[in-house]
Amino acid sequence: MQWLNSFKIALIEEDTEKLKELISDMPCFEKLEDMQTAFSLISEAISLITQKRDQIKKDMDRLNKAKSFLDLEPKKNSYEFFS
Repeated sequence: MQWLNSFKIALIEEDTEKLKELISDMPCFEKLEDMQTAFSLISEAISLITQKRDQIKKDMDRLNKAKSFLDLEPKKNSYEFFS
């Protein structure tokens, strides 16, 4: 089935936008095997999205810590460099 193949490719490429699009346009499956495959693939997509979300949260926390550190640095006036 074309939808399953497209979903597999999007999952391998970690293309979350394409995965979202494919889930929105998911067809009705006639075979139990196709339904089980789709369920498994969607579970993998959820896992991928969760991992990406967690990584983004870690990156944002790191950036906020760096920003806080830089905000704590004493501000130097430009004329102090010439003293």
